[in-house]
Order: sequence, then structure tokens, then C-alpha cells
Amino acid sequence: MTDILLNPIAATTAAPLRGVFRQRGLLLIVLLVFAAQAKAGLQLELAAGAGYDSNVAPDVTDINAGLGDSYHALEASLGWRTAGRRGVQFETSYWLKEQRWQVYSEYDNRLQTGLLRFGYQGDVLATDVALIAATADVDGQSYMQLERISPALGFIPSESLYVRTQFDFMRKTYEQNSARDSERSAARLQLYWFFRSSGLSLSALIQGVDEQANAQVYSYQAGIGRLSLRHRSRWFGLSVVNHLRARLEQRQYDDVTEQRQRLEISSRWQLSQRWQWSVSLQRDDRQSDFAAASYDQNRLESTIRWSF
Repeated sequence: MTDILLNPIAATTAAPLRGVFRQRGLLLIVLLVFAAQAKAGLQLELAAGAGYDSNVAPDVTDINAGLGDSYHALEASLGWRTAGRRGVQFETSYWLKEQRWQVYSEYDNRLQTGLLRFGYQGDVLATDVALIAATADVDGQSYMQLERISPALGFIPSESLYVRTQFDFMRKTYEQNSARDSERSAARLQLYWFFRSSGLSLSALIQGVDEQANAQVYSYQAGIGRLSLRHRSRWFGLSVVNHLRARLEQRQYDDVTEQRQRLEISSRWQLSQRWQWSVSLQRDDRQSDFAAASYDQNRLESTIRWSF
């Protein structure tokens, strides 16, 4: 599933509690970027993964340190989308992920996400609206619910560039802490450069966020920047896609400033028509004026995926 589904929940439950040829050719690449494995008709995916996180539980002896743990995870998704790369587009999907920790089972979690997307894809312009509902359970208890609507507009100004603007309007509800309930609005601009002969693509994102919570202490404004380098090649006769991503976020609360940095490298191998293997390594560093909120985190994950 795409980041539009995973990020809002994954970030919240992270330990402890992430000529027309060229235009048409570029259009095809853009569609592949936004709809990975998005073939027309019914789609089913099953996945199993395992990993290690260096900061799962707080260390009572050091507020700036964490305790690591390994985990395993199971995923399933079911979706359907219309045929055709141009014209009216419709997509619906449901995604489920269960994560179990080896030692700190109190952080076991279940994530569920539903998506409806409506749009229109032309040769140069594209527009869509995504409706998302998600729930997160931690240790068997309801933790958070999320609803989001995201209208977007994209266009192709040149043979190697795709531009996309998107607005997000989101509501979050915390079952056990209503003070954190919030409404969030955000605007983003994304640029994609494609270098077909080399298999390289580069994307850049800038985003502004305003989140207002029931308790002002949880309200904040943020600026986000992200760079991503993607390379497609063939190794041992297999299609391989490598990613390098860097993300920087600056948050401003009433009396606290935070800076969050993330660096991630990943590799995805297409083993056969239906089987795929991926591995990723992620480093997070958060610096805050509030000492107890500062930490660093390393995460390694490997996943095998089957699609139909």
C-alpha cells in the first residue's frame, strides 16, 4: 500500500508510543509511482515480515534511551480498481497489519485502513480525491481512529517532470486520551523528475501542517521537507528497485520546538510475477527542547509479499 495509507498510523504507533509520446510515457511512470501493483480489477496481497527496532520501550534509567526488541508482522490487503490509464478512475481497498513484539507484548498492535479514491486522468492533467478511514489498536485496546479527505491535482509541464499538489484534512480521535483528539490541515507540493535512460527518478516534497488538539499542549505547526532517490535496475535477471529517502520535519508547539530527521534505504526484489522480497533500514533522530521527548531510533525490516 502507498504512503498515503501507512504514514498517519505508523507514525502514531511508532515505539514507544513512519509529442504526446513522452508525456504519455511519463504518464505511465507517474501512474506506476502512485499505484504500485495497481492492476485493473480485483487485487489481493498477503505479506509476512520480521524486524528489529532499537527503541520500543522506555528505559527507566535513562530518559533519552530506549530498549530494543524484535517483532514479526502479517499483512493482508484486498482492493479493486477500474481499468485504463486515462479517463475516470475509481479505487477501493482495505488493508490490515498485525504486529507482535518478542518481549514487549504490551505494544502489540493492529492497524486497519480503508480507502476510496475517485479521480480523472488526462494526458496532461490529473485530479483525484481520496477518502481514508483508519483504526489502531494497541495491546488489544482501541488506541486511535482517523478520518482523512485528500483532494489533489497533478500535471505534466515537461517530458521529464511531474508536479502534484495535495491538501489533507484529517481528524484523529484517541480512545483513552481525548485531550489529544485533533483536527489537522496540511498542504503539500511534490515534484517528480524522471530520467528514463538511467532508470533513476528523483522526488522532492514540501509540506505545511497545522494541527489543533483539544488540549493546546498537543497543538502544533510544522514544516516538512523530503527527498527521495529511486533507481530501477536488473540483478541476476530480477527487477530491483532501490530507494534512498531523507526527511526533515520542524515542529513548533506553544513552548517546545522539535526537529525530526529520518534517513531510510530500502531495496525491493521482484522474485517472480507474484512474489516480492524487500528489506529496509531506517534511522530516526528527534531533538526537542523537552528533554524526555528526544531520542534516536534504528529499525531493520525484511518482508516477503505475494500478490494476485
